[in-house]
Amino acid sequence: MYDHVRIIYLLLAVANIAMLVYSGVHMMRTKTDKGYWAYAWPAILMYTAFMGLRFGRAIDYSVYVRNYAEMSKDISAGDYEPLFRAIIFVFTRLGLHFQCFIAFCAFMLIYSVMHFLKDYKQAMPYMLLLFMWESVMAENLIRWYLALAFLMLFVTFLRRGNPIGYLFAVAAVCTHAGMLVLAVGLFALNWVKFVPFPPYVWQILFILSVFLGTTQIFSVFTPIVDLLVLDDRSESYAEQYEDILEGEFGSLGTRERARTITLMRTIIAYSFPIWMIGTLVKEKVIKHLDANCFLIGLVANPICKQVEILERFSTGLLLFSLVVSGCSYWYVFSSGNKYNKYWKAFAAVSFFCYVWPIFSGLFYRTEWWQMLFIWDANGRDTINYWFYQQKM
Repeated sequence: MYDHVRIIYLLLAVANIAMLVYSGVHMMRTKTDKGYWAYAWPAILMYTAFMGLRFGRAIDYSVYVRNYAEMSKDISAGDYEPLFRAIIFVFTRLGLHFQCFIAFCAFMLIYSVMHFLKDYKQAMPYMLLLFMWESVMAENLIRWYLALAFLMLFVTFLRRGNPIGYLFAVAAVCTHAGMLVLAVGLFALNWVKFVPFPPYVWQILFILSVFLGTTQIFSVFTPIVDLLVLDDRSESYAEQYEDILEGEFGSLGTRERARTITLMRTIIAYSFPIWMIGTLVKEKVIKHLDANCFLIGLVANPICKQVEILERFSTGLLLFSLVVSGCSYWYVFSSGNKYNKYWKAFAAVSFFCYVWPIFSGLFYRTEWWQMLFIWDANGRDTINYWFYQQKM
């Protein structure tokens, strides 16, 4: 009955990936700013169309479509930050459909990514492909990734020493208060001009985190969480911080650890970039900020993934993997005879393990309600929660 839905979804998903890689190849070769953006825009528009036209995108879609309707009548409805509320105000006053807001969020994400990666365009095909995996949660966390778009613009200007970036940091926090943690952390890490430990230490920490990590490690921050309170929502998080670590906050609880084969694939995927960081920093291919954010996010992520609300922070830091991992693959694959066949094989296996879930996630997605576009809505505003709850 819904075979046509899956066929259309797969065709558009593959076309989106192909456009990102195609644009990335040409952006890598261009020598001018004008040329860069000339090839960036087709990828921006394709991604915006693909993600922006998706209907019923996970649980948060249904939450925000109702809140959007309520805020169209009363802009003070809901407990949201001022910039997010202002954006909704503009869209509702213009009489725009909720799907236009979803398309705007998709546009802001990919547009900010193009700025975020621009200084490393030599590795653009790799980075844009990896983006499809590192941004997979954008399908659900609509407001969080809109705020992350502003945060990536902040980082772009921060790297260049341009103070205008602080305006984007404020915009990120005023879209989602949780961005304060990342914004302050990024500002502090920008002053760190070295990588604290050698690769083997980070490799050990990463493996330990994957197999033995527990959220109780973060209990050391309990005394200072009150310093991050900005509004009623963040105050609620601070008051229930221990419950969050225990997985007793909200309805998701603590997630079970992934299958061993998935854990091993993850270790292989990220291990190669760990061992390349020293060379990339020394050769000034990447900056210390990129390396340190990637390493901290990498070690924290297996622990944070156990609780959804914590995973948001580690996935924010793992966006720096686009730079570190993408440049790692580019550096080795374009090095000619500089590296031996074993190191290149390590790079190839790592790359395969990294991109595997991008494609497996597409072709193993079989439920009709996971693949809808706006033309499949058939008069519906949302998808029933029950469909998504049965997947948890």
